[in-house]
Amino acid sequence: MPLALVMHKIRNKLTPLLSFFKINQQVSFKKILAAALSGVYLHILLDSRSYLDIEPFFPSSYNPFLTTGILAGLDSYIFCIWSFFGAIILYGARLLLIWKNNRK
Repeated sequence: MPLALVMHKIRNKLTPLLSFFKINQQVSFKKILAAALSGVYLHILLDSRSYLDIEPFFPSSYNPFLTTGILAGLDSYIFCIWSFFGAIILYGARLLLIWKNNRK
């Protein structure tokens, strides 16, 4: 909840930066809250595969996601890398569509 409040407060300061990258948005507090909560819990789930001290079901110390071994958590990093490449492709496609629409 604090992350959503902070992001909602600084939203107007980020608008010029978002416009520069052609990511103009009309965002409500509900959407910011949903993005903050999903981001926090996705981060916990991704980290729970790699680190012993992450407890995704706190106060229980049970962590069914933890992988052990020499390559523990490597799948989380691979997922993040592929997600980054996917985001680059989607962003490039978005820029291409904006460019094509502006040429008409």
